[in-house]
Amino acid sequence: MRSALNDSAAAKKIKPDHLKALIRGAQSCIELRSFAEGVQWCDEGLKVHPTDKKLQELRATADKHKRAAERDTRKAKIREKKLHGEKEALLAAITDRGIKLFQTSKPRHRESDGEEESSLAALSQLSLDCLSSQEATGARVFLDEQHILHWPVLFLYPEHQQTDFISAFCENDCFVNHLALMFGEELPPWDADRKYHPQNLQVFYYCSFIVVVKGSPFWEQFSTGKKIRGL
Repeated sequence: MRSALNDSAAAKKIKPDHLKALIRGAQSCIELRSFAEGVQWCDEGLKVHPTDKKLQELRATADKHKRAAERDTRKAKIREKKLHGEKEALLAAITDRGIKLFQTSKPRHRESDGEEESSLAALSQLSLDCLSSQEATGARVFLDEQHILHWPVLFLYPEHQQTDFISAFCENDCFVNHLALMFGEELPPWDADRKYHPQNLQVFYYCSFIVVVKGSPFWEQFSTGKKIRGL
């Protein structure tokens, strides 16, 4: 199609009022989604063939698509600006809480890149896309209308190789409330020994939140040699 446009341009250069070349050039531009250029081809043709219906139809089509493309571009810019504002608000909320963000792998930054740009880059990585848990895919921290943060939280039960995932853990919630729901009257089927009662559990943070039975032999073995913080 690009070659057809080039051929039409060459023919028009030799004979500016070549009707077939003008029509073919306008059609090629429309098919190539170069709508503004298509309008220009039609306008040039209508100067010398003002009553040609084909050129009039092509111009109407090109102009319609041109306006739609311009509208989509404006919408995309507004959407991008809105998303950027939401990211900045989220970053400010995280920073206000004294939380520092670090990228897992640091790309090369220009010397002019500031701390805010680095933090925004790290913010874009705040997801659980790589987790095996299907429910966790794509989960991200977000700021609600009340300016409260909600975090994706993964609980690991290494003794049984099981996980639980909370997609929106409110920063005002307590772990004990979630544990009471997860280990209430009906215990999980993998807890054959019926040990995972809320009053028996202790939560530690390692790479994720780890839930173990306090004082269990597994916990003593698992925690040996690890720097783990209890919650």
